[in-house]
Amino acid sequence: MKKRGFGIIQVIFIMVIVSALIAIVMKYATISVKQTKNTLLKEQAELFLRSSIELAILGLQGMDKNTPLEKIKIISNDDKFIANINIKKYFLFEKNSTNLIQEIKSEELSGMVLMEIEVISNTSNPKVDEQIRIVKKTLQRP
Repeated sequence: MKKRGFGIIQVIFIMVIVSALIAIVMKYATISVKQTKNTLLKEQAELFLRSSIELAILGLQGMDKNTPLEKIKIISNDDKFIANINIKKYFLFEKNSTNLIQEIKSEELSGMVLMEIEVISNTSNPKVDEQIRIVKKTLQRP
């Protein structure tokens, strides 16, 4: 009497189908993990950009406005991000010899600073695998 069951070809066919499904699931899981990691890095870069603005304003408050800085470079503690801050204009009542200082007519704008902030990821850090670049222009009062 013959026993009924799976033949070797049927077993191999089922194993191929199951392994293909597992490979597809793993591929999508890898893509999902990478997107989540990149989103986290972008959020950290945004937060570092905001912190860099505040730190630059804090540094500008103690400086003489007649001799302003043109560039400020800030590196994060964990060495993931670098912020390059370019001071475009100072708005003051008196006009000086520097082309950064622009004379204004209203007292409300006195002391305002136009800054361009660029935050880039430090790809030499092993924790960062994607190049992130965020640029923002802002008008602040130190």
